[in-house]
Amino acid sequence: MNELEWLSSHPEEAEKHSGKWIGLTGKGIAASADSVSEVEALLKEKGIKLDEVMLMKFPRKGEEMSIL
Repeated sequence: MNELEWLSSHPEEAEKHSGKWIGLTGKGIAASADSVSEVEALLKEKGIKLDEVMLMKFPRKGEEMSIL
């Protein structure tokens, strides 16, 4: 399962992170924080490489999605 498939299959889990930056894998949300740099630090602490995740800001209602 890829990242966007996981996200669309788990909307209730994703909504818990509304307005936050997340590091997303095909297995779920690996990290969540207020900034990209915080997510990157959390991923590094967990031993997860940046090229193994999709970094994105999960939008609040009415916001557009941002993906890095």
